[in-house]
Amino acid sequence: MKVRFLFILFIFPSLIFSQDLFPGWTGCFSYLDVSSISYGETKIFGAAENAIFVYDVTTNEIDKISTIEGLSGETISSIEYIENKGLLFIGFENGLIQIYIESSRDVKTIVDILEKPSIPPNDKIINDFYLTGNEVYISTNYGISVYDSSALEFGDTYFIGDNGAQIKINETAVFNGFIYAATENGLRKAALDNPNLIDYQQWEWVTAIPFNGIVSTGLKLYGTSANGRLYDLTNGSAVSLILYATPPLDMRYSNENLVVTITNNIYIYTENFEEVRTVSAVDYNNVTFTSAFTDLSKNKIYIGSSRVDTIGLSGLGIIEIDINAPSVFQEIHPQSPLRNYFFQVRTQSSEVWVTHGSHDANYNPYAGIRESGLSHYINEQWNNISYNSLTTITPNPWALTYLSINPFNTGEVYVSSSIKGLVYIKDSEPITFYNEGNSTLTPFIPENTFVFASNFDKDGALRVLNARNERPLNRFKEGQWESFSLEPLISPATENAGFSSIVFDNNETVFMGSHGFGLIGFNVTTGAIKNISQIGQNMPSPSVKTMAIDKQNQLWLGTDKGLRIVTNTLEFMEGVPKFLILLF
Repeated sequence: MKVRFLFILFIFPSLIFSQDLFPGWTGCFSYLDVSSISYGETKIFGAAENAIFVYDVTTNEIDKISTIEGLSGETISSIEYIENKGLLFIGFENGLIQIYIESSRDVKTIVDILEKPSIPPNDKIINDFYLTGNEVYISTNYGISVYDSSALEFGDTYFIGDNGAQIKINETAVFNGFIYAATENGLRKAALDNPNLIDYQQWEWVTAIPFNGIVSTGLKLYGTSANGRLYDLTNGSAVSLILYATPPLDMRYSNENLVVTITNNIYIYTENFEEVRTVSAVDYNNVTFTSAFTDLSKNKIYIGSSRVDTIGLSGLGIIEIDINAPSVFQEIHPQSPLRNYFFQVRTQSSEVWVTHGSHDANYNPYAGIRESGLSHYINEQWNNISYNSLTTITPNPWALTYLSINPFNTGEVYVSSSIKGLVYIKDSEPITFYNEGNSTLTPFIPENTFVFASNFDKDGALRVLNARNERPLNRFKEGQWESFSLEPLISPATENAGFSSIVFDNNETVFMGSHGFGLIGFNVTTGAIKNISQIGQNMPSPSVKTMAIDKQNQLWLGTDKGLRIVTNTLEFMEGVPKFLILLF
């Protein structure tokens, strides 16, 4: 299997990318965590972290929009579908805006906000799009920008804080001829037909309550506050209607329903705030709800969902629920890995395995992603292993980081839990968990067995590196474990915090990339141990992050401060003083 990587940066004020920008490439983006939903009569758009999928409710077909089609790959913060124009507005956290044109499947890139020097980078985030007529009102952390959806060009920008200051706008809405802005400092409004809206004095305060959302139903105006209250704003004052357990994440008026989303519940009301139904995340794997809308013509509720990191639970994409039978639901999303963060990728034949755990630069696994499953691409589809299924063999398979596929039996995979031990998977099923009770893996302190890099040698033995103990190099073959000391090189034995990689040359030497002791070589025949870690030895850093042996038996080292090559590994182990290291 060929693994291809592509890194291209485009910087143009306004650029249109055609469909299939990179023909022949397949995107491996995760679509399980949906942050925003937009919809039309027959299509639903779900925004994942950095890609979008489109669900056709009439055909049940799913299409994808990603960097392959021209998306930036940055983090998406908001989307809005303008059905009568066939345009999908896509806003990003960095201020970039892209417009997906349905008819041509082109992507137009707009960098006006992104490149505006007078706006601090953190204030460029696109919080919301609101369409009225041909004008799209763009809510940002600095104010409101107006974009003409017909001419596809920017109009004015409104800075409506005190004395024209920049102020965070969460959302806008039009009601009874006024445009309302939900801001972090309160609610402001101005006459929509006022030709001088760039003058901050034309905007008047309605209330000083901080609002994070506002929606017009036509007859009513509702707002949600940062403290979790929902208000009726119809008559010019803020009338509190309800206090939710957590602040609402999304509120919208869809198909004659006011729909309010909080983390674990969806509340559906009539236009006059009569409760219709409540949907609880408890009934849907306890995922996090992010947004929702109703389709009364089909008796359906569509809910955006996202993962719960603290329990290793993945999102379900968009959840489709039958209003009359809420226990019946369908997950809507493309086949995808569990999440976009890849710690390590390993391939064998036509399979791909991915870990999503992590540790920090100092190999502290508690500072990284603890609860996560494994992504597995096989037979041209993703057949993932959930974190919950891994807990059937051990209570806390935390920090799943490094992995090795048995080249002699590709159905066998070993995954390091950098806090607890080693997971053995056979034919995609978790089978055994190795720790101090059934292997030579040794804890540093109770309940903390720091297992890092592993690899199979030419004899089919698995070599596993276990940090902060007296015998960190382990060998496992045919059910038998043995371990080896690296003293006196690593002394005290608990000093080295972690190992990034392990490879083998043609001279029976095991090479290990360490965090504090640089490159370590151990010859399994002679027992010789050698390392280089100092600047005087041509090593830029004692922290080796990755290694590889090429076809000429040269050892490539990637450190946190540069690249080196050991051109003759035999001379390195024999102590020849002038073995060559190339500098990069």
